[in-house]
Amino acid sequence: MPSVEWRHDIDLPGEGRTVGFYDPALDLDRTQVPASLAGERLLDVGCSDGGHSFLCEERGASVLGIDDQSSPRNEGRNNFEYTKERIGASAEYRQGRAADLLAAGEPPFDRILHLNVLYHVEDLLGEARTLHSLLKPGGVLHLKTKFLTDLPSRATSRVPLAAWLKQRPRIEFVESGIAGDLTCYFVPSATALIALLRRGGFADVTLTAVHDDRAYVKATAATADHTGSMS
Repeated sequence: MPSVEWRHDIDLPGEGRTVGFYDPALDLDRTQVPASLAGERLLDVGCSDGGHSFLCEERGASVLGIDDQSSPRNEGRNNFEYTKERIGASAEYRQGRAADLLAAGEPPFDRILHLNVLYHVEDLLGEARTLHSLLKPGGVLHLKTKFLTDLPSRATSRVPLAAWLKQRPRIEFVESGIAGDLTCYFVPSATALIALLRRGGFADVTLTAVHDDRAYVKATAATADHTGSMS
């Protein structure tokens, strides 16, 4: 097993379960990713070691994982290809950002995962618009990000989701980064996050869960005759 730090808990045949920071199955559940993704083309932005990518492939999706590898953790390396080989997956990996795919004319996707990535993005509105452009009309975005709260992280999951939608929309710039990672920039409140996605073109933007210091959102790429709504 490689010495590079794992981001996700992944079952590797003959090696056991990796010890990462996140359980990808819980992330998919909290962002309401369907149990069946048969026939869908899915993009996993910031895929890291592929924890989410390979679970979505198991659910039937054709998966492209991308990562710009800019994080100082692991000197920009990840375990995607190692994991892919060990579990016998076929998901594709490319180094880069969502904007690179759009500039290259990548065909649109049915579904996009954007999990623990937004706080690494300098241009939040540009990223929202890019993700919208990379989806087919009616395609779905599943997003997880660190969000602003004055509560202890252990208490956030006990607050009704409707209460978070009454927050003042605000965005904080974290000059010193997050956990020493200077590639982290902005942290929004739940209401600011939802408003950002709506301005980026998304409809039916829904806060699906809050756990610790992370907010989970599902949004639909709006069609020409469908304006955004917040729930």
